[in-house]
Amino acid sequence: MTSSRDSSSKKQVKLDANAANLLHMMYKDQFPDIISTILRLKHSRRIAPQNKQLVENINGRFLRTVIQILNDKNEFEYIFKRLKKEYGVGDHTLSNSNGEKQEAIIQWYTELFKEFSEDLINPHQDIFQGLIVNLNFDNSRLVKRIMYLVCMMSSKNGDYSQKVMQQLIEKFYKIRAQSKFDDKIKQVI
Repeated sequence: MTSSRDSSSKKQVKLDANAANLLHMMYKDQFPDIISTILRLKHSRRIAPQNKQLVENINGRFLRTVIQILNDKNEFEYIFKRLKKEYGVGDHTLSNSNGEKQEAIIQWYTELFKEFSEDLINPHQDIFQGLIVNLNFDNSRLVKRIMYLVCMMSSKNGDYSQKVMQQLIEKFYKIRAQSKFDDKIKQVI
């Protein structure tokens, strides 16, 4: 009888280890890959207009599913790395890429921040500060989404708020010399 319990116990441990490996693979590889695929589809010009809504629905449902499945900020680490790579923080690819893709990434950041607020700001400051550095006023809808996220984050973290306000002032100072500055600001406001 003891032998069957031992083998049953060993099988359970093996199943638990397999389940843990599967979950880790989901967090590390599968979820980020699915997100990248969704973002590429949003960025693609080959997608028919009627299918754009389908891609948007898939993105929203997958985002909600990921938030329900993952329950620790550390589990989102690989997703943040992939979103950062797709967004192009630090390499100034933002101004050259599609606004729909960027809006989807901002949507992910916003929803993740709503779930984990303060836990996400400090370890990912480069991402959130990169939002302001790469702010492009030619896409007013994207600017509004970024500003909404920045306001949410600023209300939770005073240090972040101070850094962001300084960055915004510098950004406004740089773009005020542009000929269409007033038009760009009016689009956002």
